[in-house]
Order: sequence, then structure tokens, then C-alpha cells
Amino acid sequence: MYQELQTQVFNWLKEKHNRDNNFTFSVRQKANKGAELNYFIGTEKSKYFSTTFWYVPVAYPGSSSDLMNLVFTVTKHKKIEFHFQFNQTKSPHDNQNKYALELIESIKPLFKGIFPNEYFAPDTNKMELFAGYSNPIYNNFDELKNDLETFLDKVIPIVDQQIALFKSKYQDFTADRYTVEEQKNMFTKMEERFKKYKIIEDLTEELEEEEELIMVDSEIDYNFPLNQILYGPPGTGKTYNTVNKAISIANPEFNLNQKREFIKAEYDRLVEAGQIMFTTFHPSMSYEDFIEGIKPQIEEDTDENKTVIYEIKHGVFKYIAEVASNTYFYVGQNIEGYKIVNIGTELIQLKKPNAGSIVPIPKYLIDELYNLVLNNIITVNDIKNKNVIGKMSNMTEKYIINGYPNIFSRLVQVQVDNNKHHQNYVLIIDEINRGNVSQIFGELITLIEESKRIGNEEELKVTLPYSKKEFGVPSNLYIIGTMNTADRSVEALDTALRRRFSFVEMMPDLKVVEERQFSDFPRVEVMQKINQRIELLLDKNYTLGHSYFLKDNFRSSFKNEIIPLLQEYFYNDCGKIGLILGKGFVREKEISKANQHNVFADFDTRNEIEIIKSYELIPFEDIEFNSAIESLLV
Repeated sequence: MYQELQTQVFNWLKEKHNRDNNFTFSVRQKANKGAELNYFIGTEKSKYFSTTFWYVPVAYPGSSSDLMNLVFTVTKHKKIEFHFQFNQTKSPHDNQNKYALELIESIKPLFKGIFPNEYFAPDTNKMELFAGYSNPIYNNFDELKNDLETFLDKVIPIVDQQIALFKSKYQDFTADRYTVEEQKNMFTKMEERFKKYKIIEDLTEELEEEEELIMVDSEIDYNFPLNQILYGPPGTGKTYNTVNKAISIANPEFNLNQKREFIKAEYDRLVEAGQIMFTTFHPSMSYEDFIEGIKPQIEEDTDENKTVIYEIKHGVFKYIAEVASNTYFYVGQNIEGYKIVNIGTELIQLKKPNAGSIVPIPKYLIDELYNLVLNNIITVNDIKNKNVIGKMSNMTEKYIINGYPNIFSRLVQVQVDNNKHHQNYVLIIDEINRGNVSQIFGELITLIEESKRIGNEEELKVTLPYSKKEFGVPSNLYIIGTMNTADRSVEALDTALRRRFSFVEMMPDLKVVEERQFSDFPRVEVMQKINQRIELLLDKNYTLGHSYFLKDNFRSSFKNEIIPLLQEYFYNDCGKIGLILGKGFVREKEISKANQHNVFADFDTRNEIEIIKSYELIPFEDIEFNSAIESLLV
């Protein structure tokens, strides 16, 4: 499907060029490994490809890319979407990059409102980054080409206009549409590449084989374990990767092969929608915090007299479990023109179509109406016609039903029709090994097993100790934990917990550092040496993750992260730290070098004492860092 889509997009764009020679676009020029058959930049593994309509050379230290891109994505469910993306560093190192930044900053206000879904990176971001996304997810190219034509007709004139404006302002600014001659040369070069790699013969057969392989991979990708723990030494990206995993579970259609800003924006959206929750375990975390407990609350009457009352409050796990159990409704669902924006344990919040204000609907009212309909006491039309108040229990809030009869009747009808939308929910538990898991989960440690989840053959529910209500764990609630093996090994975890979770080991990865191609210091070799020595003195659970070697300022990473972590590992035993880092970072103390017994008090045995060598870290400002790194590698 990926190659077929590329072919369709290329043919469509080329037809536009044939009709109007001034319409030009970029195609792939280099035959990178795995992309010899491609028309555009991108790879089948990444599931996306892109083109641009302007030649604006931009780059910044460590990276280079097109300033403006039209990107097509094939999702895991074999759907298609496209978006228009602009990005440029906010720290340009020359005039060309400075002009490019000003250009897209000028496009930004003109771009707003063109696409149904838009993302604008926060002002604190290091990149000026914004994008517009197509609204539907299309089944094929024929479905999207009309929308694509519409968006191109809006975006291209805006960019052309702003480029002309900036070129008149800055005479040395390079920014142009590709010329007809350049387009012809690009096509010629591409065709020569196709001939070289013999893609014309048996192309159809190759595409069929590739699609079969993708189908198999897609099935594997969706086999998420209900309970999993990412474990490994510090700095290996455990918490970082929970974001990707959580998005893949909560929104499988989302394309993760994008800039981190877009991925984080989707994660934040899912958190806001209530599909993802994040918590961190710690030594004082309790069952009452995680499941449910009695919490004090102060109430004040009209005379300002205060009274302490105690209420049963949901913990984070019970809260998301109850939200996940409500599979009749989902965030984004349209109810008589109102859009569901949040689903809590007590309220469903809907956004008014025009005013944009929020209407809170108590869930217990929907449930009561639903039960009355099921027992043939009322009908859905009775709700719509405002004929149900007298047949309901004596609750003050019931009178809002007559204020929103169409909404309530539709909500009840959805339940009657059993129109379930199987939406997944994710609870992320960071540092799961820092809490007393047996105490925090209590009896629910059994309920999280796949076979014991609601709807499965061995479904199990328990009566909770405080609320005395039955409780079970739904099958659409996923738990992702992280644990730092430098704090506590997997083997030390509660046996009951270990039986119920899948464990994914995340170790330091040299390839991640290699791919960044740093030229300032031999970071890969430094990481390798340090971790080999740590493993010999401690074990692999204490090695340093690749994230410590990826920061732009490597000196700062050494001073503020690597050295303090080694001090913690070796309890400030600088002799052992010296075995890791070498003489460039650790030295013998002057008092130890002197080896003089007269430092001791005048006592009979002072000359019999064997003076032990003592070491200290060299103050970082006194370290000649380049030489110290060379010494470390010896």
C-alpha cells in the first residue's frame, strides 16, 4: 500500500505539472538503502513520505531538513492521512537561516484556520514548529485528492506571496519554486535510478509480497500486553518510551514517525481526554491513594462554622478503571450536535456546538433513565417529550433532564442500542518498584490478570473494603510501569507482581549515540568504557543509559549527571570512581601522598600504622576535559 500510494501521489502531482508547468514539486534524488524504489523522501518502515514545492536551503548544527513539507502517512490500520508542516530552528547561525525563520513566522498567522486540525508548538520550544492535519482518515488516495487539492490551493499562494515579500526585503535570501528545468532534471535523475535498480520488472509481485509482510507486522504491533513493566538502568529511555507505548495503545491510528513535539502534543491530548493517566509510586503511597480511601473534607455553613466530614474518595486506579468501564460513550462522540469532551466517574461533559461552553451531565441520571427504559416504565420518546420526571427517584438534579431532553434521550438510546466504542485506556506507573506493591494493590493484584478482567471467562470482582461496592478491572485498561534497576532489581520485586506483568528490558544502546554522529568527543567509546568498568565493579543494572551521552553540552552532562551518579553508586569511594574515570578526573589527596606518620597524635603506636591511600575528585573547573577524556579511554 505504501508504494502504491507513492505512485498515485506522484502521478497526480505530475498531471498537475503537465497541465501547468509552473506547478513543480520535489522527488527523491538519492537511492538510500531500502528506498531505491521510492519516489519521495521517506521509507516504507517509517510509513510516511514527503515532498516540498520550494527550494529554501536551511540547516543548523546537527541537523538539516526542508523548511516546509507536505507529508503523507500510512497508518497501522492501512488508512491514509496527510499534513502540511513548517519547522525551523529559533537559533539560526547565519543570515539564510535567520530569513527562513522570519519567513515561516510570517506565514504562521496566515496559516491558522486553513486545516481542521492544527498544531502550534509552544513559544518555549527550540523550534518554530506548526502543522495542519487533514481531518478524516482516508481509505484510499481517490478519497483524499479533492481535499488535498483544496488545501494546496490555499497554502501554496500564501507561501509564494511571503517568499516574494522576503526576497524583495533580503536580496541574499535563497527561496524559490523549482524551475521547469529543475523539475525535468529531477524526473530524469529519478528515472535513471529506477533503471539502475531494475524496479520495472516484477514490480507488482514485489508490492504484493511487501503488503503481505506489512499485514503480519501490523498484527504483531497490536498485541499489547495488558500489564507490562519497562525496566533497566537509569537513562535508558524508560519513561520516554512510555509516551510512545501509551499513544500506540490509546490511539493506534496515530503516526509515531513524527517530530517529538507532535508526539508529545498527542500524548497531552489523550491525557486531557482522560484516556491516559500518569502516577508515580513512592514509599508513602498507599492502598487508599491508589484504590479508594476515607478522606477528610471541611465543610463551612452560612455562619462560617466549619465541620470536618469524611468521604470515600476514588484513588487513581479506581478512577481510570471506572472511566474505562464506561464503553458506551467516548471522548469526541457527537450527541445531538454536542461533543463529548470528558468522561469522569460522575459526570459526562459535553461542549455546546456554538457557544463552546460545557454542559455537565450526571451519569447516575443517565443510568436511572436507562433502567427505567429497560423495565418498560418509560420510553426514549418520553424523555424527549419531558414526561419522565414524575417516574424518577426524588433527586433535585433530575429537573435538568427537561432542560436537555434531546441530549438525555440520545445518551439513553446509545446505551439501549449497546453502541459500544472499544476505546483503550492506559495507566502509567513510573518508578513502580519504589512503592510497596503488595500494600498498594491489595486484593486487586489478582484482578489485573487478563483472565480475571471483566468480560473474560474467569471474570472476577471483589467487594471493596470502604465503599462496599463490587469492583472489577475492565479489559480495555492497560498498565505500563517503569522501574530503575539501579534502585532495585527485578528479582527483588513481589512474586505476585512479577507473575502478572510482562517485563521489557531496556539497556544502554550504543547505536542511539552512534546515530547522532557527534564530532566533539568520542562519546560512543566513552560510554562503552564506562559501562564495561561499572559492570565489572557492580553489575549491568548500574550501567549508564544512552541519554547521558546525548546532551549537546557533554561537559555539563559529565559534571551534573555522570559524576554525581557514580558518587551515589560507589558511596563517594573516589578510589573506585577513579577506576571508572581515570586520573583525569580523580587524584590522590595531598595528605595521603605525604605518607607522614607525624600527622597523628604523639602516641606509642603511630609509627606502626599503615597509611591507606586516599583519593578525591578533581574540582571540575580544574579539569582539562579533553585530556581527561583521552585518559579515560586508555
